[in-house]
Amino acid sequence: MKPQAILGRSVLSSDPAQTQLFGFSYNLGLNILRLLFLEWNVNLKYYRGLWPEEVIPDGEPKLLIYAVDIETDCVLRTVDIYPDGRLERNNFELEARYGGKFTSLVNGSFRELTADWEFDLIEALEFESLYEKSIDKPLKL
Repeated sequence: MKPQAILGRSVLSSDPAQTQLFGFSYNLGLNILRLLFLEWNVNLKYYRGLWPEEVIPDGEPKLLIYAVDIETDCVLRTVDIYPDGRLERNNFELEARYGGKFTSLVNGSFRELTADWEFDLIEALEFESLYEKSIDKPLKL
């Protein structure tokens, strides 16, 4: 066991999984802070919509979920839900596997791309929950 220092009600350890701050694990505390930031960030909006065509082409998701910076009209992260129940997430770091730099995960303006689609606004917590349950989008060669 590694040495620990007790500070007030906090127990600090070199192992983040064992670090406790005011009764919360360190990782849980970081997740709570991250979610609070997302809820208060007025530039981020979360949209959920069905595939825009009645027939879903093979290999395409049935439900598309986007995290959008409404100030820049850029998609920052996505979750795709497929007919078989699979959830895949995407972000800039995953897209960087293909090389290049990105400002959005969709080509062009999100508003223009989705002008004819029906989307619902969802809460940040719902997006984050689905994002955490998702697997990374596989690399396509």
